[in-house]
Amino acid sequence: MGSTDRNSFNPVPMVLVVLAVLMLVSLRFQSHIEEVSIPRYCENKTQTLRLLGAVLTKERPAGDEARRPYLVAAKLLYLLPQKNNETIVDYLNRVELYLLERCPGHIISRSYLAPTVYTPQA
Repeated sequence: MGSTDRNSFNPVPMVLVVLAVLMLVSLRFQSHIEEVSIPRYCENKTQTLRLLGAVLTKERPAGDEARRPYLVAAKLLYLLPQKNNETIVDYLNRVELYLLERCPGHIISRSYLAPTVYTPQA
């Protein structure tokens, strides 16, 4: 009796449960990004983009300033990763478009593109 029970183990239900749990976690994570994380960046998108640009281009972006705003901006690198071979300007433009789509009624100033740091290549 015991040997036939061991041979008839079917892993399919367990695999389906694990896949369902992983899908739910993924969906909840995406929901959290859209409902909680991204709206935080809508409050001051221009500063967020400026800080993100500094994180991408400077070895010590905060210098002697508080580091927290830079860490918050750097979280966008995790939420919206830079693509392979994507320039910093292209990445910041993509992040800006992403924020514009999710933060209606807000205007972003292009002042985050400091001419000494970002020089578009022809």
